[in-house]
Amino acid sequence: IFTYPGDSSFTLIKNNDNWLINGNITDSTKTVNYLNSLSSLTNSNFEDNVDKSLFSKAYYTITIESKTKGTINITSFGNDENAIISSSMRSEVYFKAGAKAFLEITFVGRNNFY
Repeated sequence: IFTYPGDSSFTLIKNNDNWLINGNITDSTKTVNYLNSLSSLTNSNFEDNVDKSLFSKAYYTITIESKTKGTINITSFGNDENAIISSSMRSEVYFKAGAKAFLEITFVGRNNFY
């Protein structure tokens, strides 16, 4: 589930061998490449002094339901190089996006899958 501002949110679902967004079959290669990129995503810009008041203002959230790892959330608090990124895989560890490119490769739009 990609929770984004405005009406840009969408849900990517695997149904049998197909990946779907709003009932439309996505490009399987693009979809798998994106999901693989998430599994190898790294960021070494640790942020120790996080203003926790930001946490009520998530800008982007990706929720992944995994049969092996359960529910995983990746959240961005902000939409620029100063955004703080958190992942439920490493609670209480926060990263500064560091570059808008990091946000763009992580929090993609639905067109990325076609």
